[in-house]
Amino acid sequence: MSTAADTKFAEVFVVSDGTGETATGAVRAAMLQFQTPWRLRTFGEVRHESQVRRVLELAARVGALVVFTVVDKGVAGRIRDLGGELGVPTVDVLGPLISNVAQHLHVEPRRQPGLLHGFSDEYFRRIEAVEFAMA
Repeated sequence: MSTAADTKFAEVFVVSDGTGETATGAVRAAMLQFQTPWRLRTFGEVRHESQVRRVLELAARVGALVVFTVVDKGVAGRIRDLGGELGVPTVDVLGPLISNVAQHLHVEPRRQPGLLHGFSDEYFRRIEAVEFAMA
């Protein structure tokens, strides 16, 4: 007889340079196609290679699939490269779409994180000012 502790979950990590909502929705839609227990962990605001390393090393330890929405080419490339080195499968949700749109429109993308939800450096400066005023 198996217990809840014995149950093996499919681990899926969402890595995003924003909130992770875009990839989380895509993962949920995809995972509904499978009758297997799964667990989702979201790592938002990942914008530096040191953050990538920590998340991918954890993914390697637990055997997770990494699904990411990172618009910075260098950081996205590091996720793919390190995933390959560590044997962690990775799925880039936005990269191919952005590339195809850029090619179709003959326009370079901004590659600025947080645009969907309005998170910019100015937004975070305002949040810090409000927190300072409240303190």
